[in-house]
Amino acid sequence: MRINSKSILAGMALGALLLTGCNDAEYDTLSNQAYILQTNTNANSSLKLTVGAEVATTTLNVRLSDVANVESRYRLVYDTAVVNEYNRLNETPYASLPQESFSLSSEETTIEAGASVSTPITLTVPPYSEALKASGKKYAIGFRLENTSGNASVLPSGSKIVYILDQVVIQPVVVLDQSHYVSQNLVKNYPLTEWTVEMNINKHVLYTEVGRGNNQAIFGRVPTRSISASAMPPSRATACRSRRRARR
Repeated sequence: MRINSKSILAGMALGALLLTGCNDAEYDTLSNQAYILQTNTNANSSLKLTVGAEVATTTLNVRLSDVANVESRYRLVYDTAVVNEYNRLNETPYASLPQESFSLSSEETTIEAGASVSTPITLTVPPYSEALKASGKKYAIGFRLENTSGNASVLPSGSKIVYILDQVVIQPVVVLDQSHYVSQNLVKNYPLTEWTVEMNINKHVLYTEVGRGNNQAIFGRVPTRSISASAMPPSRATACRSRRRARR
């Protein structure tokens, strides 16, 4: 097999040129970087905040990758584009909570020289207004971090955070107790020897002690010939001891 010496020399020269180029390359060293502590430098970061009948609060901090050698200040900016980007990346339908529906204890925070974590910023979300509840939307709040002073730049992967608001839905429910129960008056007395009743029961609140718990008796026959699905006192109930068949 014949080997072309010119091809070998050309290849060696090209390799030497590439090696020299790599040795001469200059790489930028990342300086001290700032990021939102709660993101853990995750570029697609979100946290849940439950919003119900009480005021909901949480705190945010700015952290440096190294100890600050000078005082640094950072601003937390409300930005609907952050929520839009989160929706695009995660295929979610969140709407940005209007800015007047929450508050920040301060938009700016400081990292003192010799420290690496800022003073906290408190995010406060009061209970939803009737208009927000009626909208049927799922809300979120997006923030991005900006540097206002100091020599630590903002790390892109930790510069944004989304708070997903988990709304507690409160609905009125029927409460059955000794004073409030459901009854049905029979229109006539049926001469039956057996009958069947079906119902759904939450067993978690049934007790074995007499008089404990309002859900002790679930079905009974009273002297007025009413059939009751209620919390009647055990003395008036025949659900468990009746010869009639009850299927639960």
